[in-house]
Amino acid sequence: MAKLDNRGLTPVDIEDLLSWTYREEMPKADPLGLGPPRSGSLSQMIALGTRVQESRGDSLFAACIYGNPHEDAVILDELVRELDRLSAEWHVPPAELVSDLPDDVQAEAERALSGYRIQRMALVLRYAKGLGRPDWRVGPGETPERRAVRARNGQDAWFVQVTRRLKEKTVDGRTIVRSVTIEEPGRDPKTRRPRRDAYRKFEFEPPVSTVIDRRADYAQWHAALTWLAGECAGRLTAHEVTGPAAPERPWETGEDASERPRRVLASLVT
Repeated sequence: MAKLDNRGLTPVDIEDLLSWTYREEMPKADPLGLGPPRSGSLSQMIALGTRVQESRGDSLFAACIYGNPHEDAVILDELVRELDRLSAEWHVPPAELVSDLPDDVQAEAERALSGYRIQRMALVLRYAKGLGRPDWRVGPGETPERRAVRARNGQDAWFVQVTRRLKEKTVDGRTIVRSVTIEEPGRDPKTRRPRRDAYRKFEFEPPVSTVIDRRADYAQWHAALTWLAGECAGRLTAHEVTGPAAPERPWETGEDASERPRRVLASLVT
């Protein structure tokens, strides 16, 4: 059984409190079954090794049996709803996302991160309900490598910049000629060799944007949990929030942070 602190509160990691809130407590606020079906208790899931699913038709009966959501769960739910109203400048420095990768990847990271967007509330709810963590890994060969762009035949593709003169009609019917610079294939069609001014282009595989998106999701999730834990301080009636225990930047430590250890906390399952 979890030990109480000197104020009679039970210490609990923010991840466990979120899972308890959205898997066991907040479904009680949906007695007509209009929302997602209520899942079984955390203790049932851990004991059986799988999620226990109840039908929506049982929701009204369950509400009569289980009562209203715990006050701490309601408070945490209200805080989660504030996540998307926080400053959009809750910024993750690109250097922190690729600190373990080569310099040329780090130079590309800021551009890749410029188009990143996330809804923090949806992100937190997704993993609170699923008992998981964002998977920051891309897979085998995760470190992006700079490779030459290939042509359809598998050989390195070459390109040239050429200037063309184009004729255009104006709105008053006149014909004008203007020069434009365009990119064309850089191999000589007869010799199949690169032309004198030809150049190659390079790209990263896997794309830096894919690595950044995965890691930024994890970083935003961790930052959201840190904020929630701080905001819970002094507000809850039965729990003292700790954590998050999840590593902040697992790509630096090499930890497998995608799965968290299953814990049964007595105050959350009774």
